[in-house]
Amino acid sequence: MRLRPATDTLREPPLPKGRDFDGHPFVGLHYRLYRGDLFAGRVSGSEIGQGDLGDCFFLSSLVAVANTHPSLIRRAIVAHGDDTYTVTFWERSRGLARPLPIRVDCRFPTDARGHQKFGRGLRAGPHGHELWPALFEKAYAVSQRGYVHTNQGGDATTALTALTGLPSRAFVPANLTRAALWQRLVDGVNGRHPMVTGTPTTRDLERRTGRRDLAGLLDDHYYAVVSVTERRGERLVKLYSPLVDITAAAVSTPEARDDAHRHVVMSLDDYRRDFDQLAVSALGRGDPGAAKVG
Repeated sequence: MRLRPATDTLREPPLPKGRDFDGHPFVGLHYRLYRGDLFAGRVSGSEIGQGDLGDCFFLSSLVAVANTHPSLIRRAIVAHGDDTYTVTFWERSRGLARPLPIRVDCRFPTDARGHQKFGRGLRAGPHGHELWPALFEKAYAVSQRGYVHTNQGGDATTALTALTGLPSRAFVPANLTRAALWQRLVDGVNGRHPMVTGTPTTRDLERRTGRRDLAGLLDDHYYAVVSVTERRGERLVKLYSPLVDITAAAVSTPEARDDAHRHVVMSLDDYRRDFDQLAVSALGRGDPGAAKVG
């Protein structure tokens, strides 16, 4: 999926209609101006909440980049002092990266009860919740012709490239040997490569896990790879999903936010069985991103 041309003109991306990914109807969606701090402390992927939009592919990619290269997130957004910001994405062609700046404001989708509905920051600053996650999501929605399109899902490799300016590769975990998959994950974590991984559909995931509760996983969903570790001879993979109960997660203490988040720790064998894609960005340790600019 290609990004739309760069624009300095403010555009409100079309809102989705029908139902969200849980089957609940979008009721009374409208835009409302929000106040807050662009950043409320250090940049961290654990401060991103997804809300009710089906764009886990993008927000999990944003989590992965924020966790591994927080300075890139700060460099990608510029405040203009009038409640508008320019977010710069990237598009690659013939081995070169082309910047795609998109200007957006702080008017975010809100439901009939006045609650912010989609991606948002979970950490609060002196002036309100930090704004950068919602601004990135809105700018990406502009690039994709609206929230109505990002709500339909997408590809993590495309999202990672849009955020970093560097290519990304996709692997099928089951197609790699156990040793090769572990080495790729270890190299990715140690090399600070943003990594995102996805589950299959409900029926396929139920078949793989052998459980109707899907072993606690979310079907047809992307997670950011957080870390890998060996404990008592067992190889473990830690994942994070930005899909949270926004109301429960928007609390003051990090411990309470962590409880509201979707942290998953699973064995390498279970991971290899249950996930059907691993997207790995070429962005690595010491790499500023978008090395070759067109």
